[in-house]
Amino acid sequence: MQKRSYPWVNADPHATEFHRWVPDAPDLSPAANSVFNARAIALEKKHTEDADDLRTEIAKLGYVVREEGQRQYWRAAKTE
Repeated sequence: MQKRSYPWVNADPHATEFHRWVPDAPDLSPAANSVFNARAIALEKKHTEDADDLRTEIAKLGYVVREEGQRQYWRAAKTE
């Protein structure tokens, strides 16, 4: 098994790349906006399983999502 060495960091190295999601965010596709909207409703209703499933759908569309309370933040996923 090959070992990988990653440096330990105390904060998200991509933190400055996140944008707060707002309905109809112009930098997101209509499909991504729809999923974010559905996820906002799931978070509001505390349907965590639905919110987790919708996070996976957002990832399939090429975005990383994180939340603070009910606020959602997004960034484009890195493709290296």
